[in-house]
Amino acid sequence: MEKQTLNYPIGEYQPAESISSGQKQEWINALEHAPAKLKQAVRAMSDSQLDTPYREGGMECPPSGSPSGGQPHERLYPV
Repeated sequence: MEKQTLNYPIGEYQPAESISSGQKQEWINALEHAPAKLKQAVRAMSDSQLDTPYREGGMECPPSGSPSGGQPHERLYPV
């Protein structure tokens, strides 16, 4: 897959010319529900799946037993 596609999987950011109060409220609602949706999405994933880099050469997370306190998702959502 070409680098541009990996860097911008949904396309480069294009700012809106104007934003309605309805759009703002939709975005706020999406952000409020994002943590629960993320938790549900990763609940059944194995450690190796969670540690899979997004792209070749991408960073890898340290093992969950690391002295730094584990994976970021474990600090936010203890199991």
